[in-house]
Amino acid sequence: MLIDFKTLESFPPFVVAALARKGRRSLTMQEIAATSGLPLRTVARISSLFSWRDVNFGNIELFCRGCAFDLKSIRKQAQYLRGTASAQHKFSHLSTARRHSFEKRLVEWQKLQAK
Repeated sequence: MLIDFKTLESFPPFVVAALARKGRRSLTMQEIAATSGLPLRTVARISSLFSWRDVNFGNIELFCRGCAFDLKSIRKQAQYLRGTASAQHKFSHLSTARRHSFEKRLVEWQKLQAK
């Protein structure tokens, strides 16, 4: 599978992990690990990253699969991200604690992107 890394970088690992959901419910790290076949520790490490730079291609593919993030349909993912980011109840599929953690990381990532 060909991946446009420039496009993929607009969805860093922590964003992909935050978007991981089944219906209206977010996926847990354990569910992502079980679906992807990656060890829980690896899933947790990748989920905390601001960039795919230090993740090998095989793990990118497995992690995205575990998060139900379709690498072939990044446009669809972008539409969902824009929609949920502008909604009144942003990222409502995340628990309050996960949403606050995600929002904090998103601000940090945006600051890094501005440099």
